[in-house]
Amino acid sequence: FMRDIKRGERIRKLALEKERLLLREILKEGESQGIFDSQQCELFDPVRILIIQGVDYSCLRDNFIEIGIDESKFLSEIIEFILNALKRK
Repeated sequence: FMRDIKRGERIRKLALEKERLLLREILKEGESQGIFDSQQCELFDPVRILIIQGVDYSCLRDNFIEIGIDESKFLSEIIEFILNALKRK
């Protein structure tokens, strides 16, 4: 049982690192094309972690209604928020 937990944790860490690298590439491409603000991109990495943790927490608790969030709009609103934060002004 413990071996399965450790294996799952290793897989999760590898997936998170791949996700981080892929997102970093997307952000760099957006910066080089003048779409994203470079300073905002630098600030995004730690904020991204907190956003994902918050989303995970709400999904696990299934508390969207409790906190006043329309679950059907949730994903699109998060994406819109992130893109607006990253866009060059």
